[in-house]
Amino acid sequence: MSANTERTFIAVKPDGVQRCLVGEIIGRFEKRGYKLVALKMITPSKDLLQKHYADLSTKSFFNGLIQYMLSGPVVAMVWEGLKANFWVPLTLSILHQEPSAVIMPLMSVEMSAMEATVLKMQRRKLRSGSRRKKFLLMPFLNPNGFTNKHDTCTNRISFKKISLKIFCRDILDILHYTSTLKLHDHMDKLLPFEILKPGSLSRCRTGQLHFMREKTIIKTPTFIPSSSRGAIPHITPDILQKHTNVSAIYYGLEDFIERFPQKPPCFQRPLRDFVALQDDKVVLLGPRRSKPIPTPTNTNHFIGVTTSEGVRKLSLSDYIDAAVQLKPDLVVALADIPQKNPGGNRVNNVLLRSELWIQKLADANINIPILAVFPPNLPDISCQKYSAFLASFEENFSGMAIFEGGDLQWLSESTRLKPQFLIPWSKNPHEILSLVAQGVDVFTADFVLAATDAGVALTFDLLDENCTVLPLSQDMWDTSQEFDTRPINSSCSCYTCSKFQRCYIRHLLYAKEMFGWTLLQIHNLKVLSKFFNDIRESITNGCFETLAASFNRRYEREIPVTAGKGPRRGYQKEGEDSETPSSQDFETTSARNSETICRNLETSSPSQNFHIPAKQDNITPPIEQLQTSEYWNTKYKPDSIPFDWFLKYDQIKDFIIPFLTKNSRILQLGCGNSELSGNLYDDGFQNIVNVDFSNTLISEMIQRYKNKPMEWTVADARELRYSGEFDVIIDKGCLDAMISYTGSVWDPPEYVTENCRKEIDGVMRGLKVNGVFIYITYAQPHFRLRYLERVEWTCQVHKLGGGMGTFEYFGYVCKKG
Repeated sequence: MSANTERTFIAVKPDGVQRCLVGEIIGRFEKRGYKLVALKMITPSKDLLQKHYADLSTKSFFNGLIQYMLSGPVVAMVWEGLKANFWVPLTLSILHQEPSAVIMPLMSVEMSAMEATVLKMQRRKLRSGSRRKKFLLMPFLNPNGFTNKHDTCTNRISFKKISLKIFCRDILDILHYTSTLKLHDHMDKLLPFEILKPGSLSRCRTGQLHFMREKTIIKTPTFIPSSSRGAIPHITPDILQKHTNVSAIYYGLEDFIERFPQKPPCFQRPLRDFVALQDDKVVLLGPRRSKPIPTPTNTNHFIGVTTSEGVRKLSLSDYIDAAVQLKPDLVVALADIPQKNPGGNRVNNVLLRSELWIQKLADANINIPILAVFPPNLPDISCQKYSAFLASFEENFSGMAIFEGGDLQWLSESTRLKPQFLIPWSKNPHEILSLVAQGVDVFTADFVLAATDAGVALTFDLLDENCTVLPLSQDMWDTSQEFDTRPINSSCSCYTCSKFQRCYIRHLLYAKEMFGWTLLQIHNLKVLSKFFNDIRESITNGCFETLAASFNRRYEREIPVTAGKGPRRGYQKEGEDSETPSSQDFETTSARNSETICRNLETSSPSQNFHIPAKQDNITPPIEQLQTSEYWNTKYKPDSIPFDWFLKYDQIKDFIIPFLTKNSRILQLGCGNSELSGNLYDDGFQNIVNVDFSNTLISEMIQRYKNKPMEWTVADARELRYSGEFDVIIDKGCLDAMISYTGSVWDPPEYVTENCRKEIDGVMRGLKVNGVFIYITYAQPHFRLRYLERVEWTCQVHKLGGGMGTFEYFGYVCKKG
């Protein structure tokens, strides 16, 4: 035995012998270059086993383990290989984990639901020269008497490159002998991942993820679509099962939180039951969406999440509680994710919080495989420190959640043997190919869902041999599709292409019929499934790099801009280049309700603060832009001078105050950077909620009024979600912005009428019985009453006099009930 080799004792336990797996186990070791130097089948005595497992004698499962080991013969072996630390499976334990042990996954080609368990792996090394610990089963063997002349040439694979995985084909027999063991819903801490074929010229690889649910095996590289509020957009669970190849879905917990910490209904049962997901589908749970709306800065105690009711605080304990109750198959660890390059103190906080949170998540023993998160946007030295931490902690997590492909370079070789998940938004298939070459195994690939929303059909194909430059997709809104009776792709076998024509799909989109987007979603998911299947086959065949280079030459890199408009995506919709809104930490931001600092229901836009264009700006936008948050976001600048539309507070104070009491709960719609709420607060009316659909404005106002604890909410007045909550709702210019259009004031467009209806409907819902809606405008009654008159309330008109010597202003008072 040479100085650079070591020997390790391995035993195939009774169940492995009974299932005739000894030969397969030996074959796997030999295929990886290890040398068998001793082998014997024995039936150890009870006394010998009690001495052999003496270190486990205090454990609750000890007696059951001894009984199990006495149930049949054991095949004892000594294996030799290059000198290194390697893990040897000796002790089966499902219930308990020792600090000195590492759980390693099973690796089996075929596993039943009960077979998907894990083996405790303990370091039991036989070192050349001095053997620090001799195994009690070793007297049955004589490894030094063997001279097995096995090939030991230098190109033999090192033990460092291989995780030894011994599997038990069926644990039903184990349960028969060890009744004290519990399976914890067949869950454990590590996700079995098997690398099948590495790439020839890059770090690409094919592999298999072995999930314990329904013998589910997911081949990698692959994609996992992310949900929107608990569903794949436009796809029902039965369509997902019948017409797509989707095997897993990513869910963001923030989509299910409303008035947190009050537990939402989904917490009452597993998430897959709540969303009616089939049993063979894998559930991946993360705290946030794959491309979340930016929120104010995280703290040591919680992160910010954007819910249907606005920004909320999500603590680690709440997240752990949610994971335990929702029972996902894989959970992404909580981490502090900076949205842009952080400063020195922020970097330290990112590292400390991320390390602390994953340690606590692992210590919680939730028996769910965990993905560790590598925070993006960190400087090189911090990446090196965090990578070292992950390497020292890697026995506690199953894979990595990566937010930037460049961060893969910092991971240790052992960490890179774990599956790599790219969680954020993938822009195009070119980016996917590049990241596959770097070793990413699983993508969310949300550009597919965005393409469907835009009415775009994907048409790219990795194996296409066309020599001309091709677009990645077809715009189904385009007039060229109007009379086109061909399928989207004649070579595509999806339900959409086999049944429907382009002209029909275009007709559905123009008719705003949701079935059109459903058909596009089925097709686009099929295109991406084939794309990843071709990637896997090309890696197996050793031609991935060649096909990827050819694809990059053949296809444009951008999905064409659509000519039409997709369906609304709701409160999480965001712009293409959204950035983090500037805002102080939750803990330093004063708010009336400690659980509600600001709410982000609709959009995310550039990080600027509010500025009302003054006359010298010479800005005269198309008047319809006043109805969009994008326009107003561009006008917000830091430290802007407050601006009150129509009339200032001292001009309307005597009109408003008679409808208020000191306990009145007040909602101001379209608050802008007006001083109205601040003046009301100074006058003793302090229960105020301010709403505007510009998140950059709300960030500025939170900072400006941090000493006056009012609520600041990012919300569209057309999408109000309140119910019977307010005594008084005030609108001073918001409804006028919704009515802004080019054309006759006597004949408003249909969308204007719809905008007004939505706002007034929301106001009606939000008011308490006998609540009052106060609307201040320059518009005369014959132009405004058409929008305000309802049978549910009475409406009165008050003249407020002139403002700035030009207009006569009116106050409309509508009393509910």
